[in-house]
Amino acid sequence: MSIEIRKGTVAAITQTEGKKTSTCHIGDHEITLNRDLADKVNIGDEIAITGNTNEQGMKALAVNNLSLKRISSIDPTNIVLAMGLSGFAFFVFFILGVQNLTAGIISLAVLNIVISLVSLVAAGITILRLLQLRQALAKCKHL
Repeated sequence: MSIEIRKGTVAAITQTEGKKTSTCHIGDHEITLNRDLADKVNIGDEIAITGNTNEQGMKALAVNNLSLKRISSIDPTNIVLAMGLSGFAFFVFFILGVQNLTAGIISLAVLNIVISLVSLVAAGITILRLLQLRQALAKCKHL
């Protein structure tokens, strides 16, 4: 998923039900705004949005409100917490796996090593997500 930039005037903002997100219309583009970004955008504002584009449309990661001269991004707290939790789980299950391996309990050792590898992959995914958010914010600042 690459980071794309959309720039224009906000034509309409609609609240989506149940998901706590909003849909922002810039020209003929429909952009999904996270609840962290929804209150930073008003109808008629000149904005630049950076985010991910997929088959459902564009999902905003950072907003530069050019009318108000304010830059905002998604709050990274949950991403950092998930990264720390998955890193902690990696170390715990890896140590348990090594202990079970030295004790001769192979089935538990394999299970713990597999869980630690899954935790390591989860930590890698959260690091990539955090870097992607940082890249979107940097692109949005230079507009």
